[in-house]
Amino acid sequence: MKSPRVLALDCDSDALIALEHALENAGFRTTTTWHVSEAIALLNDGCFEVVLLRRHPQIDADAIYRKCAQKASCAVLALDSFYDHENIVQLLSQQQARRRRPIPEPLSA
Repeated sequence: MKSPRVLALDCDSDALIALEHALENAGFRTTTTWHVSEAIALLNDGCFEVVLLRRHPQIDADAIYRKCAQKASCAVLALDSFYDHENIVQLLSQQQARRRRPIPEPLSA
């Protein structure tokens, strides 16, 4: 089974780069962006199983939720921080192992 494609969105470039490395080291196919508009364009063009976004005033989470609602296989995980890489990787690994349906509500890590 292919590893899930993850789109990560954060306005903190250091956190985003560190998360990208952690996810890729865990075997996830990862794309990152700093901008909501780019994230929406990526969602239009690609097939992502999970969108990770950090809760932040500069990030329009509602726009991401609306876009993912149009895609049956896309889960959105809204997190308070991207710095706890181990828990994020564990959460995604558990979701992949269970092959659950997309998560409709945001989760905190």
